[in-house]
Amino acid sequence: MPPPTTTRARCCGTTTPPSCGATSRSTCAGEIAKRAGLTQKAAKEQSRVSFGKVTEYQKRGAVHFHAMICFDGPDDPPPVWATLDLLTDSIHAAAARVTVDVPAAGD
Repeated sequence: MPPPTTTRARCCGTTTPPSCGATSRSTCAGEIAKRAGLTQKAAKEQSRVSFGKVTEYQKRGAVHFHAMICFDGPDDPPPVWATLDLLTDSIHAAAARVTVDVPAAGD
């Protein structure tokens, strides 16, 4: 996993699936709120979590995913509790809880 980055106006981390679907978005938001000691509603009012993802089909036939997850404040930089460590821990916790069921390949 590439190292997370931070700037004045945003705190971003990167990850790979399974933590980049709608279920994991909700799971990640819950993990963020829990680690910040807030309700999900309060965390949502104080910050905005943005998700971007890219899927690429590699030459060797594998599908490869990238996801970028960022904290932003409602109008300015994220609140002081929205740290890179909190985001990274939340991403890892959400990824560990989310699963993707894939049907068995046929012959």
